[in-house]
Amino acid sequence: MTARRGGVSRAVTGATVVEVLVALVLTTVLLQLSVDTLARLKATARSHDEARTELDAQRLASRILRSELAAGLPGRDWTSFPPDSVRLRAFRVAAEVCGSAGDSVLLVRPRGGRQVDPDKDSVLVLDASGQWHPHDLAARTVDPAACAGGGGEVWRLGAAPPEVPVVARAFESGSYHLGPSELRYRRGGSGRQPITGAGLGGFAFEGGPSGLSLDRPDGLPRTRLGPR
Repeated sequence: MTARRGGVSRAVTGATVVEVLVALVLTTVLLQLSVDTLARLKATARSHDEARTELDAQRLASRILRSELAAGLPGRDWTSFPPDSVRLRAFRVAAEVCGSAGDSVLLVRPRGGRQVDPDKDSVLVLDASGQWHPHDLAARTVDPAACAGGGGEVWRLGAAPPEVPVVARAFESGSYHLGPSELRYRRGGSGRQPITGAGLGGFAFEGGPSGLSLDRPDGLPRTRLGPR
């Protein structure tokens, strides 16, 4: 009986060792599969994040460029230099001219996204004959009484407009540049500041005033920016 019990004991012990080894192997395999799965999930999530960042950059660049170019006329207010830059008058404020207070002083009611800044803005003045005239902006002051109904300002120009002024448009001289992976804006002679995230690698401007577009590096349909 003792021997038999000992044999049973040895058999049971041997079976337990085999089970432990099998369990360890299975655990190792499962851990490896889990690590591989986690790595694939992280790679997929990273790929989705990159794709979303690229799409956001493309949409933002297209929206900004369309808006900026639509505010001016090709050849006069903006000029493209394919494949990587566009130089333009970046219009920031439009103003109804309510009157004048001297040859070079306009009373205006401005409409726009920001206030004019004499340190960086110039002015295009539309006269009664339909001609536009560029002028330096020497000074700006707020004067609610400048225009009927309030909201008026006084703009002092560098010189007097040659005809009766009707509308004034304030602008800054700038340029847009396609960098290695983003769209950058340069105001005057300042540095090129990124305005989109990475996502424009390989993109290029194509065409000219008759049909400026933003071409994709993957061959998908281009995005038209300027007039046909």
